[in-house]
Amino acid sequence: MPWFKKPRSKLGKFIDAHDLKQIEVAKVSGVKEATLSRVCNISSVSPTAK
Repeated sequence: MPWFKKPRSKLGKFIDAHDLKQIEVAKVSGVKEATLSRVCNISSVSPTAK
Protein backbone atom coordinates (compact mmCIF):
# COMPACT_ATOMS: atom_id res chain seq x y z
CA MET A 1 0.00 0.00 0.00
CA PRO A 2 1.96 3.01 -1.18
CA TRP A 3 -0.30 5.47 0.67
CA PHE A 4 0.52 3.96 4.06
CA LYS A 5 4.18 5.15 4.05
CA LYS A 6 5.45 2.73 6.71
CA PRO A 7 9.09 1.73 6.52
CA ARG A 8 9.14 -1.73 4.98
CA SER A 9 11.78 -4.43 4.93
CA LYS A 10 12.76 -6.20 1.72
CA LEU A 11 10.24 -8.93 2.50
CA GLY A 12 7.52 -6.34 3.10
CA LYS A 13 8.32 -4.63 -0.19
CA PHE A 14 8.24 -8.01 -1.97
CA ILE A 15 4.81 -8.80 -0.52
CA ASP A 16 3.53 -5.35 -1.54
CA ALA A 17 4.99 -5.59 -5.06
CA HIS A 18 3.29 -8.93 -5.70
CA ASP A 19 -0.08 -7.88 -4.23
CA LEU A 20 0.08 -10.58 -1.58
CA LYS A 21 -1.53 -10.37 1.84
CA GLN A 22 0.54 -10.97 4.93
CA ILE A 23 -2.11 -13.30 6.35
CA GLU A 24 -1.91 -15.49 3.21
CA VAL A 25 1.88 -15.63 3.36
CA ALA A 26 1.70 -16.50 7.07
CA LYS A 27 -0.69 -19.39 6.45
CA VAL A 28 1.33 -20.85 3.57
CA SER A 29 4.71 -20.44 5.28
CA GLY A 30 3.66 -21.58 8.75
CA VAL A 31 4.97 -18.38 10.35
CA LYS A 32 2.77 -16.63 12.90
CA GLU A 33 1.04 -13.51 11.59
CA ALA A 34 2.56 -11.34 14.33
CA THR A 35 6.08 -12.48 13.47
CA LEU A 36 5.58 -11.90 9.76
CA SER A 37 4.12 -8.45 10.41
CA ARG A 38 7.10 -7.50 12.58
CA VAL A 39 9.59 -8.74 9.99
CA CYS A 40 7.80 -6.90 7.16
CA ASN A 41 7.50 -3.58 8.97
CA ILE A 42 10.92 -3.20 10.54
CA SER A 43 13.84 -2.90 8.17
CA SER A 44 16.42 -3.67 10.87
CA VAL A 45 15.10 -7.16 11.68
CA SER A 46 17.32 -10.04 10.64
CA PRO A 47 15.44 -13.30 11.19
CA THR A 48 17.47 -16.31 12.25
CA ALA A 49 16.57 -19.98 12.28
CA LYS A 50 16.49 -21.85 15.58
